[in-house]
Amino acid sequence: MFTIDPRFRLASVESFDVNSAITSSILQFGDVFSITAESNALAVQQQTANFTEFEKDPFEMMPYYKKKPTHAPVYPVILKRVNLNPTIQVRRVTFNGISTSGVSVVGSVHSATMMSRVRQIRQFDQYPQTAPPLHRKEN
Repeated sequence: MFTIDPRFRLASVESFDVNSAITSSILQFGDVFSITAESNALAVQQQTANFTEFEKDPFEMMPYYKKKPTHAPVYPVILKRVNLNPTIQVRRVTFNGISTSGVSVVGSVHSATMMSRVRQIRQFDQYPQTAPPLHRKEN
């Protein structure tokens, strides 16, 4: 038999409906100390099919993925709680989708870090001379 740490609670969820969960998404039931979700994506759109093999990892070649993000300052919070009921009870949760590095938690999280980086590159044989207008002028 195992024992449950009294600082953390279990979650009792009657219905949890998610249409789609994308890369590095997290579904967490109950309390957790820390969550980290990170996703790097490289999307290359080409006019013609030209598949090449990279000699190196493409994420290592691009400085975009090497930059460390700056965060807002974190101020300490003193939290005192008493869990009168060791179970979190939820009737229904419905999501259309949980995106890249997204988190759905039924419970509490002490520390959470999420980061998603997407770099999109478009390669065309010929670029258009002028871009079409976005809005027509009314006379």
